Amino acid sequence: MKKLRLLTLVLLPLFAIHASPLRGEAAPVTLAEDAETYTLGNGIVTARVAKASGDLVSLRYNNLEMLATFLTPGGEPDLQRDPPGANPNGLNPRMTDHQYAFWSHDAMGPRGTAPAIARVTIDPRANGGERAEVSIKGVADGRKMGTGPGASPDGQFAADVEIRYTLGRGEPGVYTYSIFEHRPEQPQSAIGEARFCAKLAAFFDWMSVDAKRDLHYPKELRVGDKYIYTALQSANPAFGWSSTEKKVGLFFINPSMEYMSGGPTKVEFLGHRDTNAVAAPCVLNYWRSSHYGGARVEVDAGERWQKVVGPFLIYVNSGASPKAIYDDAKARAVGEAGKWPYAWVRGVDYPSAAERSTVQGRLVLRDDPGAAPSQRSAGMADCRPSASKPARDIADKNVRAPESGTSLQPMTGAAAAPFTRLTIGLTAPDTEWQRDAKHYQFWATGTPDGSFAIPNVRPGRYTLRAFADGVLGEFVQTGVTVEPGKPLDLGALTWTPVRRGRQLWDIGIPNRNASEFFMADKHDDPEISLRYAALFPNDIRYTIGQSDFSRDWFFQHVPHNEDPAAKSSPFRGATAPGRATPYAIAFDLPAAPKGRATLRLAICGTGAKTIEVAVNGRPAGKIDGLAGDGTITRHGTQGIWYERELAFDAALMRAGENTLVLTVPAGPVNNGVMYDYLRLELDESATRTLFIAGDSTAANGNINAIGWGKIAGEYFDPAKIEVVNLARGGRSSRTFITEGHWDRLLEAVKPGDVVLIQFGHNDGSPVNDGSRARGSLPGLGEETQEIDNKMTKKHEVVHTFGWYLRKMVADARAKGAWPALLTLTVRNYWKDGRVERGSGRYDEWIRQVAESEKVPLVDHTRLIADRYEQLGHAEVNAFFPRDHVHTSADGARLNAFLAVSGLKGLREQWLVVALSHAGRQVPVAEPSAVFVPPQPPPPGVDRDEREVFGKWLNLPAPADPALPTIWLIGDSTVRNGRGTGYNKEFGWGDPFAAYFYTAKVNVVNRAVGGTGARTFRAQWERILPQVKPGDVVIMQFGHNDNGARGALRGTGGETEERENAATKQPETVHTFGWYLRQYIAEARARDARFVVCSLVPRNRWSDGKVGRAGDSHGGWARAIAAETGTPFVDLNTLIADYYDSIGEEQTAALFADKTTHTNWAGAVINAKIAAGALHALPDNPVADFMRPGM
Repeated sequence: MKKLRLLTLVLLPLFAIHASPLRGEAAPVTLAEDAETYTLGNGIVTARVAKASGDLVSLRYNNLEMLATFLTPGGEPDLQRDPPGANPNGLNPRMTDHQYAFWSHDAMGPRGTAPAIARVTIDPRANGGERAEVSIKGVADGRKMGTGPGASPDGQFAADVEIRYTLGRGEPGVYTYSIFEHRPEQPQSAIGEARFCAKLAAFFDWMSVDAKRDLHYPKELRVGDKYIYTALQSANPAFGWSSTEKKVGLFFINPSMEYMSGGPTKVEFLGHRDTNAVAAPCVLNYWRSSHYGGARVEVDAGERWQKVVGPFLIYVNSGASPKAIYDDAKARAVGEAGKWPYAWVRGVDYPSAAERSTVQGRLVLRDDPGAAPSQRSAGMADCRPSASKPARDIADKNVRAPESGTSLQPMTGAAAAPFTRLTIGLTAPDTEWQRDAKHYQFWATGTPDGSFAIPNVRPGRYTLRAFADGVLGEFVQTGVTVEPGKPLDLGALTWTPVRRGRQLWDIGIPNRNASEFFMADKHDDPEISLRYAALFPNDIRYTIGQSDFSRDWFFQHVPHNEDPAAKSSPFRGATAPGRATPYAIAFDLPAAPKGRATLRLAICGTGAKTIEVAVNGRPAGKIDGLAGDGTITRHGTQGIWYERELAFDAALMRAGENTLVLTVPAGPVNNGVMYDYLRLELDESATRTLFIAGDSTAANGNINAIGWGKIAGEYFDPAKIEVVNLARGGRSSRTFITEGHWDRLLEAVKPGDVVLIQFGHNDGSPVNDGSRARGSLPGLGEETQEIDNKMTKKHEVVHTFGWYLRKMVADARAKGAWPALLTLTVRNYWKDGRVERGSGRYDEWIRQVAESEKVPLVDHTRLIADRYEQLGHAEVNAFFPRDHVHTSADGARLNAFLAVSGLKGLREQWLVVALSHAGRQVPVAEPSAVFVPPQPPPPGVDRDEREVFGKWLNLPAPADPALPTIWLIGDSTVRNGRGTGYNKEFGWGDPFAAYFYTAKVNVVNRAVGGTGARTFRAQWERILPQVKPGDVVIMQFGHNDNGARGALRGTGGETEERENAATKQPETVHTFGWYLRQYIAEARARDARFVVCSLVPRNRWSDGKVGRAGDSHGGWARAIAAETGTPFVDLNTLIADYYDSIGEEQTAALFADKTTHTNWAGAVINAKIAAGALHALPDNPVADFMRPGM
């Protein structure tokens, strides 16, 4: 080490170990430097800072080295063995690592790229030895800074980095802070893991990070992995280590949390032992990480951004015991908070106390569980020129539950209610504050009456946010502006939390964590996820009013482990495969409900991607889009908090006992969820709403200019779905949005609603003129054009037609709605006997958006044009009395009729059952007139797992339960997949209804692909209770009745004991014929009639003939029909004869695959043959319902 150049020379006396001297008695601060380091001292501590990087290479307390620094024989830091800055060859390879203290984004950057700038920013010679400060700055011109965890060897973040260390007279510790500055000329960039880490000397053996993790932690202690020591940052401003041998401690103290990420609910590493052989005690101040959902700093090219992280104190102390040392550090933290903002910080974006403000007010809670549905309040965040891009907000919460028990009574009344642990904060606008590390956040605790004061707020624009124990959701108020040095009183603010209806029941306490649930106190046991299977071998059944969630609801809803030898592994958790896990919730209702029920889940930890929901054995929906955060893997009880809702038809519930089942799919055991809170609400006045967004061809209009949307409501049952036509004449996709019509529509949209979108007629108009200025840019891309709009006199960025459609689809989905696109209505333009089909390329672009966004589409253009050409030009002229675009009432009725035909062609059963009597008479559009997005079966789900698989099946129900019903049961040759033509495969049951008067009878195709006579029994159990006198059941099985899931061959009484492949339970398997007898007998017991069909033939040929099944399943079906006196239709022979007649080549054209599944044309032929065969039966049970000609 080169000789030190002394700036101020003062001896460093040893002070009494338990106390710091008064400032008047304390030695002045010294600052010395050599070629490699600065040395700051004050008689209590001596800190040495590397000029090359800003690393703290030595910190001595009363001449005792506190860091794990490698020392030379002379006691100096060995900077040859552990060089400052970029050092991928440390004890933790592949990232910069040291055995002292360092910022992950140091001032060196990749070694050798550019020197750091070292300077003195506070010279103790100029202030009588009161304070010294040094600065090490790295300028990022043409390079990236930061070589810590996750960074490339070439660096990570394109921004200048300045690191400062400050030492004051009499202060038992050194302050450090880092300043990040991204200049506009620097490229787009993002920060990865960002922290300050101190590796401590080997004599430190007691870690204190919070009340639970305050323990003797010698190097030999190896329990679990380091994630069991994470803790809540906001609740623990002082954290670190002490030594039972030396009676000293080292703690980090955050005097403010404004510069940290994730707000008051962020869980993070505060301390652990290093994972290498040295296992040095570590103290970590993470201001941005990827743990527990992580946080983000993303800066665009051209953006000026600066953030000051800190200052925080590296505090050293001493005491008689670890408790005394920790208590002293916590007391010091209170004192440091009182000094914030520090008066000595200069030359960076760090407002002084006089430049900051206090924001105060009073939040008034009005929350009535019995009230009508409410809407979300809107509300406040720091928006500087560097504000991040808008993102969907994910609410957040924290703290523990006050008590256990299931609430069946209102938690609060309609009057103002007191708060429990109210948390109020100011965050940046348009950010997910839980994932935000880019901006500053300011949080405070409110009083029970809702009063709050948030001190030391920087000037800026903010969003005010609040959450509290016992209240689901988050208060939000936008547009709060804080001016320099001016206190802001917001007055009384009313918070009416969102409710979707009357509360039926709830489980847990909304407090942003899972701490109140069973075994949550053991969350830091790495094996806890595996223990669920032993604790609940039959899974959860929770009875409202009887069960206690502190005892009966396991805090992790995870796949059920079935491997007794499974273990958890460090950093990865329990990865053994587990089966799907149902959590059943039983509850009573006094009467059968109507309207809409909404299941509301507050989730605080996520590994799963979906949760399946079933009510009384019937699929209610799937909650997906879950936000993975690793909280279960990393042994926590809270990560990213968010809400998910599932609205479903209340008719799924009934008077008396009900069961709602939440199922986490099979997968690795740690792929589950943790609930903060669950609630079921009922809006008995609610129906779905079908919104129409479009132009004048859909708008209500007036005489001789009526849009189809005005008529559409006639085809829907208003008790099941309300049609709201918000189409507006003269609007394009662009102006429907820019004029606010789309926002008004979105305000009214609720989960489960339908949004039909049809634009294009006006999108080809001029982009900017003095009359309308309504055109969008042509095409689908991301191109834009900036204009000063001659109509609105405002600056506007104009996008492409495709961009506006994509926005509408995304916005509707974000509200939980079901969007669908329609191509344009047809104008009365003809040429050579054919009408114009579409306007320019808009139909093509609409179809391309549908395909790219996987959104359903009705080809309204084709349906209308085909009908017009059937009618002829002369008759169509009568539909257009005013011009070539706008229709009369009759023209509008035809267009509405065809729109409904297209919607029926999408074959979404929940929409079909909402049709009125008139709507049920509308024929179903052929598949070529619609686009149904591919919806393959859920991955990894066995077809016998009906609770999970059922929602995907899109199973139909009788449209009018008062009418007789024809039930079709069978396999995929009757109904394949969802019945929507996945892979262009259709069963003959899909077009079968066309041969019947649907005003007289329901035709319900409940066949399920992959099933046989044996395995369909699970489906039959749900159908049979709906079968009533006068119904007819038509059955066809045989394709899947071989192999492990099949029945025994034949018709006799033989049985065989097997293990069911799906349930893993013993099962007595019978013959194919035995199962057919059961179906017939059970239907007849309900006074229904029955028809047996033989299986349709496959496309397999031999000697010029299609193969028959007369000597196997087809023959056995015939035998059972004869034995039981049941009408029999030999589809196998009839269809095979037809295939023989047209030949092998033409038959192949009727199949979507090689041998089994027909396309639409093939399904239509098979349906026609089936209908004809029924008509020919001497005792045809459906004769009264069949259309003529059969």
